[in-house]
Parts: sequence; structure tokens; C-alpha cells
Amino acid sequence: PAIYDYSLLKNQVVTLHPPFGAQFTELIPECTENLGWKYTSLSSGDVLVGQQKYPYLYYSIKVPEYRWLNDGAVVRGSDMDRFFRKTLWEIGFRDREQDEFIDYWKNEFEADKLYTIAFRYNKDVDAIIPLSFEQPITRMNRVLLEAQELPPGIKVRSYYEGSTHGYSTYVQPLIRSKDDVFEWGGTLLRQSGTVVTH
Repeated sequence: PAIYDYSLLKNQVVTLHPPFGAQFTELIPECTENLGWKYTSLSSGDVLVGQQKYPYLYYSIKVPEYRWLNDGAVVRGSDMDRFFRKTLWEIGFRDREQDEFIDYWKNEFEADKLYTIAFRYNKDVDAIIPLSFEQPITRMNRVLLEAQELPPGIKVRSYYEGSTHGYSTYVQPLIRSKDDVFEWGGTLLRQSGTVVTH
């Protein structure tokens, strides 16, 4: 996931609290504290770690015994860009956050395949990997994409073929503030069993 901080706090420390057995697969930048970063937030959402500026704090993690929702709106890979543009705007992503989300995920979905798309929010994400901040923050919003490739030949209508199943359940508007902290991440399960994360 990518963490954007608009709070303008100096020398903030955020700590990741992974569940037992979890493994970090990537950290950008490397942690400056035990399992976290000491940083200064900029109005753009960028962060300053030491003397280096980053667009966000990033971590990728493998969580043991992850429980999939096994539900969501059905979307064809070729429709994913327009689906995300509509959906992320409704959730409350800012333009930059939306663009960076789509840029990361746009090549992960095959045009002719169907996927279930769901989102987990705040407390549901906290249950997977909690975060804590040394200095109090005004508001934290967390969004986790959960996508699963459907088996070939399955007979089901997609969102743009008239099916609204799962949409209102998994697309929920967030309350944003100008000085909030915002995190988005995601995981995609392919039929091969391969998992793609951000």
C-alpha cells in the first residue's frame, strides 16, 4: 500500500504492526524506525524522509491466512479503467491518488477476463495490518482493493452488461479532510493462484 500524508506534521513517526508470520516484500524507503518511518509531510501528500522526498510511503506485505471476500462487482478487464475512474471518484480518491492507483493496476487485468472487484475500508484494513502514529492525526482513511479473476467460461453478467451486484456493498464514500492521511493498496488473485499486491 501507498500512504499519503497531508497533515503537514514534522518528524511524524508511523509504525506498521504486521500480524504474526507476515513478511514484508518491499519497503520504500527502507524503514527508518523499527517497523516504520520518521518523516515530514508536505502539502502535496509527498513525504520527506531524511533529505529525500518520496511521493508516498510504500510497503508490500504477504499476510498468512488472508481471508478473501469472494464477492464483489463483476468487471471485464477491458472495462477496468473506466470502472476505476468512476468508482475511485465515488470513494473519494483525489486526482493524484486515483491516477497513481490506475497507473499501477491498469496492466494487471487481462481484457477478455472477468474479475470480482471489492474494496475493504478503514477498520477492515486495520484488522489485516494496523498502523499507529506517534503524533495525533486528524483523520485516516484506508482503502484496499480486492480483485479475483473468475474461471474461464463462467456465465455471469458484468457491471457494464447490466449487473449491479456487489457495487453498493463495496463502494462506500469516505469522509476526506484537507489534512488527512490516506492509504490505498490492493491484492489480485489470478486463477493460476498467483497473487499480485500493492
